This record gives sequence, C-alpha cells and structure tokens, in this order.
Amino acid sequence: MTNAQDWIEATRFRLMSGHQEQLNRLNTAYTAGSGTLAFDFEIAGVRPGSVLSVGTSTFYVWEVSTTLKTATVQASWDGTTDQDWPAATVVRVAPRFTDAQILRAVNEDINDLSSPTNGLFQIGTTELVYDSALVGYDLSLAPNMISPIELRVENPGSFKEWTRIPSHKYRVVKGAPTGEEGFDSGMALFLYDMMAGATGDRLYLTYRKGFNQISNLYSTKIGTGLPSSAWDIPPIGAAISLMAGREIKRSFVESQGDSRRAAEVTAGTSTSSVKALIALRLQRITAEKQRLDGFYPIIKDA
Repeated sequence: MTNAQDWIEATRFRLMSGHQEQLNRLNTAYTAGSGTLAFDFEIAGVRPGSVLSVGTSTFYVWEVSTTLKTATVQASWDGTTDQDWPAATVVRVAPRFTDAQILRAVNEDINDLSSPTNGLFQIGTTELVYDSALVGYDLSLAPNMISPIELRVENPGSFKEWTRIPSHKYRVVKGAPTGEEGFDSGMALFLYDMMAGATGDRLYLTYRKGFNQISNLYSTKIGTGLPSSAWDIPPIGAAISLMAGREIKRSFVESQGDSRRAAEVTAGTSTSSVKALIALRLQRITAEKQRLDGFYPIIKDA
C-alpha cells in the first residue's frame, strides 16, 4: 500500500506485536453530528465510558442499546474531527491506540526527520530571473526551505552550461523585511555577485526542504516527499513516541490505576521495550542520510 493507512497499520503492528483488539463494523453509514453509531455485530464490548475509533474519528460512548446494537456517542473526542463514515467501516473498540493518535505520531516523526539532529530532507528547486540591478530576490516559490544546496546561473548558447555560483557570493535569509520595498514571502535570496550573468538569465536554486505532513488516511506516502527507501522509518518513530509516555500513569498517587504486580511487569518495562526500536530508527536514519550525502555532498568553495 502507498497511503497513510499503511503507515498506521505498520505502527500498530510494532506496538501490538500481533495482539488483536476487539473490532466491530458500522451497520449503516455514520453522518457527522448525528451522535449515533449502529453496529453489525453484538456490542458486548461497547459500554458507557469506553472509546471507539472509526477511521481517524474518535468517539466517547455515553450509552448503548444492546437490542438495537447502537451507541449514543460524543464526537470529536481527543481533538479529532467529526466526519462522515460509510457503512462497513471497521470500528476499534477501546483501542490502546486510536488511528488518530497514531496519525499524529506519524506526522510528528515525519517532521522530526528533517531536524538538524537527524539531517534528512527532500529536494526543492526554484527558478528566478537574474537582474543585474537587483541584489535581493523574493523566495515565495521556495516554501518549507531548510537551507540552500547550490545556486546556478544559465549561460547563453547551445552548450546548456549552468555555472555554479560560489556559496560565499549569495545568502538565503529567513525573516527578510516585508512590506514596501521588502519581500512578500519574508524569505529572500541576496546575490552579491553582480557579474553572475546578464539580465534575463535564469537562476536555478536547489535547496533542502522539510517533509510534508499527511492529513488523512488517504494521503499518499510519496506526497510527503520521503523517498520510498525511507518509508519504513515513520512507523518506527511513531511507535517509539506512543510508548514513551505509558509509564507515567504508574506514578499517579491519586489512585491505583495499574493492578499488575511489579514482579510481573517491573517499572520501566514499557520504556525499555522500545530500546530496540530506537536503535533501529537511528540505524535507518543514518543509512538514509548517507544516501543523501552521496547525492548531495557539501562542496567547499576555494
């Protein structure tokens, strides 16, 4: 599969290790705002106070009718969006991790991959028209830029030569002045080589940019900008993130929420269980970074 649903299932597989949670299915289509879910099968596991996950929508159950196989629910639970869902949509009953939670964690990991610590990025390009009377150029067509890789200028003639401009002769500035005599996007390229070319020549900027977020189950993996070789990384990072806070509830002093004896599952077990995933994620990020460095090495100007 090539969409976000695949990442959600891959994350759940790493978290649940094959454990199957209780499922049900919508008997009729759910309409946003209706406040009622109708099910195909017996709803013994659906009870007041439980949470249901229907796609990326999460519902809190107020009351149920075992005879009608329906539940009165509170939509938009856990900050999710109340939306229509067709009949036969799978319902997860009291899941440990809802689809919405996993989707958020996947997005957080996608965002983290392009941080300076991890150093991954997608490639962006934009063209500008050189003007010998200008120093600053607006970069409104270069969104989500992290840093420039190289700038080239078109040379006249049939040789298709694009001369590389040394990095010390230009600079990309975020937070550039806006308004009158400024730059609409707030980001600008300042070119200090006044002999770079002739007015009308094209400038070609290649730059590192962050990855795109996924918005729903049907968002494509390729739409994030991640290369297919790195598609296995977000589910690993999402699983780590979702497990990171599970030990916190054991520290609550207001009530005893965990009845399992410490001898069975000692404190810190949940945190320790993701160490292998952390090591795997680091290994995969390092491999992908080396792949990028091979294609886009740092060029030192003389």
